[in-house]
Amino acid sequence: MSKNLLLNQSDLLLRWVGVGDYFGMDSKVSRSRLEDKSILMEVANNSRYSIVWLHGLGDSAEGFEDWFTMPQSPLYHGARIRLLQAPQRKVTINGGMVSTSWYDMKTFDPSQFSKPDRDLFSLEEMEDSRGIVDKYVRMEAEHWKKQNKADPYKRIFVGGFSQGCAMSLYYGLQCT
Repeated sequence: MSKNLLLNQSDLLLRWVGVGDYFGMDSKVSRSRLEDKSILMEVANNSRYSIVWLHGLGDSAEGFEDWFTMPQSPLYHGARIRLLQAPQRKVTINGGMVSTSWYDMKTFDPSQFSKPDRDLFSLEEMEDSRGIVDKYVRMEAEHWKKQNKADPYKRIFVGGFSQGCAMSLYYGLQCT
């Protein structure tokens, strides 16, 4: 009985506030696609911080666009979202097929993990991708400087999914 009461109270609250207003979804979302297929999304006059997001192996910036427009998304809670697009590269673990990848991965075999890093993945391509991420992080910092915000880099979060997560950790560990 109390479970139904809670559900009814929640339902009432959402109806009273209005679901769109409650989640911030009535706000206009602006989307910009860049030449490299990266995407910038933000809600007008609502941004307080930035998320730079890197997709996984074989995916795309567009593949996460729906995820970041869900009601629970940080987009509706003050985030400015940059969905980055990895370059097209040959990927050894995919039989040398070309796909979106932040860097070439040469093996998934755990028995090989004690080998030097250069035998597991392309350090050169990781550095190239670090440059891509750094370019967009700097663009976000410039955005916050123009807004007269102190410590612009403290407003920027870098993250990702799967290979994008590994790349974001690599980027973060290289920052000083």
